[in-house]
Amino acid sequence: MDGSRFARAALAATLAVGVVLSATGCGAASAAASRPLVVVSLGQSNAVGTNADWDPDADAPDPHVKVWGTNPEAAAYHELVPSSAAPGGMRSTATALDGLPASLGLANRIAEETGRDVIVVPAAVAGAGFRSWTAFPAAWDVDGVGGALNLAEQAISEVEAALAASGGELHALVWQQGETDAIAGMSSAEYTAELTALVARVQERIPGARDARWLFTSLIPESHARLPGAAAIDAALADMPAHVDGSAYVPIPPGHNASGDGLHLDASGARLVGALLADAAELASPET
Repeated sequence: MDGSRFARAALAATLAVGVVLSATGCGAASAAASRPLVVVSLGQSNAVGTNADWDPDADAPDPHVKVWGTNPEAAAYHELVPSSAAPGGMRSTATALDGLPASLGLANRIAEETGRDVIVVPAAVAGAGFRSWTAFPAAWDVDGVGGALNLAEQAISEVEAALAASGGELHALVWQQGETDAIAGMSSAEYTAELTALVARVQERIPGARDARWLFTSLIPESHARLPGAAAIDAALADMPAHVDGSAYVPIPPGHNASGDGLHLDASGARLVGALLADAAELASPET
């Protein structure tokens, strides 16, 4: 069995016994099936996409997928652009990094299976932790950290703007983050408290957020050899479905770190994780 099939089978088996997934409280289906579905990419560098080895055939853009411009330095700021403009169109608010993020693969699958337009809102910043950062001064703590851009407020603002401009329906939020907090030595309990507070803030502020799917990925397995705090962060991420109704945890399989840096997904990994996120999103959605 190849890696992709093995990963999907492992995810399905885990979901089937209810360890990874909580599917209660996802809410009613959209009343207007023609509205675009909105996917939000949150976190740090893997959510931005740092790879440059994408495949022009396997990663071909779907004409139904658009990207909301969140980079104020880009010409398409606060405009919807075709996903063919990605990877450049997937640049986040405060970073010059670009690449193929898993959220784009998820969006392509949603568009293919539903026939609806899908909008990706890139709201991740490379190097950003909850209370610290490695490059651009930005942090995810909901109450803010002195001297840093409040990414929780920034993401909420971008999602609100994208929903207003498109008339779309919030469908899924993808969280890929934790390396910086592992470096900082954050405990599982601290990380869980920070992430549940972020989810609660988003659900409180954005209409429809309580009905959207939250999808949490692990760190890449190779990070455990490099980051002593990776195990604590992954333990917290794996437990998130116990704290967030209608959510799923997606463990990333090994072998997708072509750069060898022990941190980042290559394009094949982003492609695989996008497919696993799509599988998890379907299983997270109750019959309505």
